[in-house]
Amino acid sequence: MTQPADLKLATELAGMHAPSGQLTRRVGATLWPRPARVWIDGDRLCSDPGPGGVVTVDDTDRLLERFLRLADSDEQEIVTFAAQLGVLGICAHGLPSTHAALAVTFPDREGCNPIGWPSPYEPVLYWRSLARQAKAILRWAGLLHRGLPVDDEIRLTAARLVNETIPDFGGQILIRMEDADLLVVHLEDAEPTSEQDRVQLGWLVDQWLRIGDVRLAFSFAGSKGTLRFEPGGLFGSVATHVALAVARSAGIAFCASCTQAFPPRRSTQKYCSRCGDRARMRDAQRARRARRRSG
Repeated sequence: MTQPADLKLATELAGMHAPSGQLTRRVGATLWPRPARVWIDGDRLCSDPGPGGVVTVDDTDRLLERFLRLADSDEQEIVTFAAQLGVLGICAHGLPSTHAALAVTFPDREGCNPIGWPSPYEPVLYWRSLARQAKAILRWAGLLHRGLPVDDEIRLTAARLVNETIPDFGGQILIRMEDADLLVVHLEDAEPTSEQDRVQLGWLVDQWLRIGDVRLAFSFAGSKGTLRFEPGGLFGSVATHVALAVARSAGIAFCASCTQAFPPRRSTQKYCSRCGDRARMRDAQRARRARRRSG
């Protein structure tokens, strides 16, 4: 499945594809819940939260391209996608419920559950809307990377998710709340400069990452700690790939030996090129010795 032809051309011209030719990057470990069942009921996407297993990195090949296709898809295509890769988890605020993820760590803070929890559902229109927003963000970035002007409609479409106030730029760009979850960009007198456009787009992408609860996760097992990217779920993973595409990054992972960040060539790559085979052989020998001792 490919992304829409017009967007594919725009992002290719802007140099936003990874060396693999995809918009989707390699970001190391991926893990979040997969629903046991997904179905359509009227204008709702309903799901049985479990146990349905987990989404793994092998499931996420071309994830961003596949998500972008949902902007103009039918309900069955959305069901197929959600059954494999999970749901958005839209809460009563009209946002993915991961926007309130701090409540998991700090119980005194009010958290969010998906609408209808423990029998969650979400409006189908949110899937198409978020896919359109992702496409608009990528188009916005592609124009900026090529030094071309940005159409107001692109800004409007890209800004609809974020339920906060975008900083204005000297009175030129203002954001006001129209509904509980709708932002509208108003240009007063002059078109924003390219630098102002970059700042605004950067802020939007950062909000996607925050709403998706994308963070560094740390575990301390054995003799050393391990760092990894951990999205809060499907939306967090989409936000990660959008951000990497906008940044024109090759992808990112953390070496299991030196713990330094590196651009992985494969989704399952554990070691950076500097550590490579030597670290792999060393860790394999340690694992064999450990098995002998335990056996």
